[in-house]
Amino acid sequence: MKSTTFALGALMASVAIAQPHRQHMAKHHKRNQEVVWVTDYDYVTETAKVTTTIWVSEGFVIPTEAASTPSSASASSQTYAANFFENASKAAKPSSTSTSVYVAPTPESTYVAPPPPSSTYVAPSPEPEPTSTYVAPAPVVESSTYVAPVVETPAQVYTPAPVAATTSAAPVAASTYSPSSGGSTGGVCSSGSPCEGDITYYEAGLGACGETTDGSVDKVIALPVGMMGAQSNGNPYCGKTVTIKKGDKTTTATVVDKCMGCKGNSIDLSNAAFLELAEFSVGRTTAEWWFN
Repeated sequence: MKSTTFALGALMASVAIAQPHRQHMAKHHKRNQEVVWVTDYDYVTETAKVTTTIWVSEGFVIPTEAASTPSSASASSQTYAANFFENASKAAKPSSTSTSVYVAPTPESTYVAPPPPSSTYVAPSPEPEPTSTYVAPAPVVESSTYVAPVVETPAQVYTPAPVAATTSAAPVAASTYSPSSGGSTGGVCSSGSPCEGDITYYEAGLGACGETTDGSVDKVIALPVGMMGAQSNGNPYCGKTVTIKKGDKTTTATVVDKCMGCKGNSIDLSNAAFLELAEFSVGRTTAEWWFN
């Protein structure tokens, strides 16, 4: 009985001891941890050296620009209170206070190029042009004397048109040109027996007879070279007057030259003489002519 009572009492005591009484909870001091957040701002200023040359005129006023200074951001710090809870089963430890400092990373800075300075170009004034006066050189006068060349023409024998054959048995003698001494009514190229051939026109000037004429005003002619021969100055035909007739038109001209391209009884007239018989558009035509 005593043993039973003792056993029962021990059991009840162990149960009472084992029962959680929770008397020590909330008896310990909580661990206070202070966290301080510190933010540092680093500002980096880079200066770029820019040199600008401005051409300005006299009296130019330099414009003023208001310098802008960026406002600096104020650093702020925040304090956060940290709470620490300890399990009830663990033994109480002495409280301690620790302080941690948070350093924020340095923000990267972005370089902003300053705006280019405005410049105004002022063109320099042009230099005055030099004044120059042109002096013309004195003209050089050259005097020249024209000497007419001596034209040597090989001697040619003019052969007249063949005489028509007659019933006479006597031979016909060949005739040559022989200038008459005066007005003629008979003979070769006379008024009684005029010559007939082509007539053309040319620009008269210095002729074979040594005389210079104006063909647009003077009525002169050039005889065929076969008639005048090789002699030029002093030729017996030089200065003779000739009458030329074409249809009902007649003109008179003076011999001053010889025609190197005329064949037979063809003659060359000055412009003034030809216009009295035909137009220039005709060019070449036929006419009768004789010595006066």
